[in-house]
Amino acid sequence: MKTIPLAVDVEMATHNDIYQVWIDSMFDKERAEDDGLVITAFHQWLDHCGDARIKGYGINSGRKLWQVSREIQRQAFKICKQYSMTLNQKEKER
Repeated sequence: MKTIPLAVDVEMATHNDIYQVWIDSMFDKERAEDDGLVITAFHQWLDHCGDARIKGYGINSGRKLWQVSREIQRQAFKICKQYSMTLNQKEKER
């Protein structure tokens, strides 16, 4: 099973282009394994990281991820999805 990491911050290069997305993959992996919060779809991902701050250049700087266009949100999601992590499968108890 895989989980998609959450965006912590999004840095913009222009009004509409993302330069980079900051993630905390170790925290996200531990959260998924310990709490069972596995992110597999865009709407789940946005629900949990919609408050990520937009930084950098452009008119969206200073806003939060939920406040920007769906196009920018999808760009950030695709970047995070590239870093999907495989979770350790817990052995079934007998």
